[in-house]
Amino acid sequence: MFDFFAVFTIVLLLILVLNWMMPSLLPNTLQFGVRIPPDFVHHPAVLQARSVYYRWLAVITLVAIAADVALYAANTSEGMAPFWMPALILFSLLASYANYYTAHRRLGRTKKAESWYAGKKQVLVADISASQQPQHVSLWWALPSVVIFLGTLVIGIVRYPHLPNRIAIHFNSHGVPDGWADKSIFSVLGPVFVQLLLLVIIGIVNFSVQRAAVRIDAGEPESAFEHQVWTQRQLVRLMWLVIAIFNLMMLFVSLFAWGSWNHGGVNGPVSVLLPTLLCFIAVLFIVIWAIKRKQQREQMQQVAASAKKYVHPDDDKYWKGGILYFNPQDPAIFVNKRFGIGWTFNFAHPIVWVILVVIIGIPVIRSWLAK
Repeated sequence: MFDFFAVFTIVLLLILVLNWMMPSLLPNTLQFGVRIPPDFVHHPAVLQARSVYYRWLAVITLVAIAADVALYAANTSEGMAPFWMPALILFSLLASYANYYTAHRRLGRTKKAESWYAGKKQVLVADISASQQPQHVSLWWALPSVVIFLGTLVIGIVRYPHLPNRIAIHFNSHGVPDGWADKSIFSVLGPVFVQLLLLVIIGIVNFSVQRAAVRIDAGEPESAFEHQVWTQRQLVRLMWLVIAIFNLMMLFVSLFAWGSWNHGGVNGPVSVLLPTLLCFIAVLFIVIWAIKRKQQREQMQQVAASAKKYVHPDDDKYWKGGILYFNPQDPAIFVNKRFGIGWTFNFAHPIVWVILVVIIGIPVIRSWLAK
């Protein structure tokens, strides 16, 4: 039971820690999903929004950690643990978003009421040379993910003839099988298909993002471009690192399910715990590194905010709920997240819905065929 709780506790802590770090990671001119002119970044409404956000986040953190400790101390029954821990994760996500959206809405209303963009020259600057000469991240970063995927595939093919007609496809928190299916390509190699799907999706994201025009701050185009390119490279590297760790976890789970690794005290939950911990450390390392670089960049900026001739356009209207981007006039499929790490879809682009159907459809079809 400890391994089960440890995995969910690491995920819970990652969610909470990232919510604490996000305001420091994002540009000062983008607070809680609200675009702000440079000379308003120290406005009392902005400072108040940050203060209230952190105050409520402290409450959410204390409640979530207390609930997590209480669940472990109460030794939640085998049947209830798989329900309460995901429910706690869901609570943390919903409460964190509600806290973010409250700050987003209040700051947006103040900005509109006081006409912060009145008289500002709004200019959208994009360096299209990045799309013609993309800033590549070496494909060596993708190699670990591919090698782990191929290793899982080969082991699965070798093990397939020796597996019984009924195989375990789900395990409880103690690593004991509690879900079964008839042996088939889809039921046995399900984790391999998940690995392949993720590799394809990340490959598409990598290809699209590195060839997209880099959108930069009109007030400081040169330093903004350098920072954007650097950030993009680190995110791509982090993406491949996380996928490699996830594929490693799927390999461990597959070995356990196929009976190739179930000795020496190593079980299913332990095989998930280690990659989860590695993922947690990798994400935190990159985020802390990015925050430090952002602080260094701000210290090096020589142009005063009031002296800037142009400002980034006020594009709040394209972000629904502060997190969903919907802009039919934008040809981009992926854009930087408004609040978070990485990229999100432009949900106004038709191709996005095709991608979503594929992402959702493959697991559904696999589950249906495995019955």
